[in-house]
Amino acid sequence: MIPLRDLNPSRGTPVVTYAIIGICVVVFFYEQLLGSQLRHFLLEYGLVPVRYSNRSMAAHFTTGEQVWPFVSSMFLHGGWMHLIGNMWVLYIFGDNVED
Repeated sequence: MIPLRDLNPSRGTPVVTYAIIGICVVVFFYEQLLGSQLRHFLLEYGLVPVRYSNRSMAAHFTTGEQVWPFVSSMFLHGGWMHLIGNMWVLYIFGDNVED
C-alpha cells in the first residue's frame, strides 16, 4: 500500500520537513551533474562500511572524515525511485515528527 495522507492534523507548516526534502532534491540533482566524478563523491560522502571495518583503511581518514558520512549519507539517494519514495514518505509523516 502506498500512503496518500495521514489523519493526524498538523499544528503548523512543517518547515524542517520541507527543508530536508529540498536539500535531498538539490543533492540528488547535483549527483546527476557529476558524471564520472559521482563515484568519488559517493565514496567521500556516502557511508562506506570499509572505512569502519578495516583498520588499515580507517587509518587513512581523520576523525571528521569518519564522522561526516553519518550525516551526509542521509541526503544521498541511489536513483529516482529511491528519492521519490523516501521524499513521499517524509512528506506524509514528517509533520507528525515535527509536531
